[in-house]
Amino acid sequence: MSTAEIREISRTEYADFLVSITHSPFQRMEWLALVERLYPIRVIPLGCFSENRLQAVIPLLRRRYGPAILFGAPLRKCPVPPATLFCAPPTKVDLVSQALETWVRRQGVGYMQATYPPSPAGVPDAGDMAEKLENLELKLSRPLAELWQLLSKKTRYTVRRAVKDGVKLHWAFDADFIQTQLKLLHDTYARQGVQPNYPPALYRALLEKRSVTGLRIMYATVAGRIIAAAWLLAGGDRCYYWDAVTSEEGRRLSANHALVWCLIRWAKRHRFETIDFVGTARGGRGGSRPGIGHFKRSMGALPVEYHIVYWYSPIYRLALSVYRSWSYLKQRLALLGRTRDGGNH
Repeated sequence: MSTAEIREISRTEYADFLVSITHSPFQRMEWLALVERLYPIRVIPLGCFSENRLQAVIPLLRRRYGPAILFGAPLRKCPVPPATLFCAPPTKVDLVSQALETWVRRQGVGYMQATYPPSPAGVPDAGDMAEKLENLELKLSRPLAELWQLLSKKTRYTVRRAVKDGVKLHWAFDADFIQTQLKLLHDTYARQGVQPNYPPALYRALLEKRSVTGLRIMYATVAGRIIAAAWLLAGGDRCYYWDAVTSEEGRRLSANHALVWCLIRWAKRHRFETIDFVGTARGGRGGSRPGIGHFKRSMGALPVEYHIVYWYSPIYRLALSVYRSWSYLKQRLALLGRTRDGGNH
């Protein structure tokens, strides 16, 4: 294997390199610039060079929590899905991995995480620790009739019923759709008693830059009323089911089931190889909403095993352990609170 080294490159050089290779929309500089603008995150484009030629790039994110400085490709709690690979193109993972190991150690980075792709070899030989990440995905290599059969029996009935009840599907092209989206966001998350995944400013920015971010919006109506919407991102051989919202009427009419089936047909027709449902097999955010994972599985999605590799100093390792324990406790308390509230109505 050729030796390689990693060094920081300009954003222009990073963007120019991505043009000619397969990559995720979440690795594009347009997307990363939005993240940097709306979150307390700094984007650091890195290049991996071998024989003085740029072989791959890493969209490194840097975030400060008080005295702690965290690095990641990607980092949690930002709108880059955890299953986004740490380098592009993915064919250069082995070459970049060795160089990344050297770079992290030489830089004296206290905390770093990177997502590695599925591999027959299993756990990557890198970093100080690796943990499994099961991402829900649907492979589209089967004929459409077989993809239909992958839906659960109940879901197939639900899709048929939604169509019979008058649910219709459309594409949104107007930037004014943001007003509808914000209303659906409120209806969706207020009903669940949680905060939205992303701030309204991110939706606005995506709509404004939809031509360069790969954004598409599919929405459902009944009798002319918009009752649900799905925000999709496309890049390379993948289509991402990035975010979805629904009103109470949309939930009752199972509009999201109809939306996803329409997405499957559209992605198959446009020769995408995979629909990435942007969610772990355990559920929603941090596994706290298992119903979302159940819904995606009912549409035929299956878990695909990635790994997140960590590099950290002893003090960061202790801090990570404490943070995870506290996050788990908060999730349990929140779930208990919602259960009690439900029991009081």
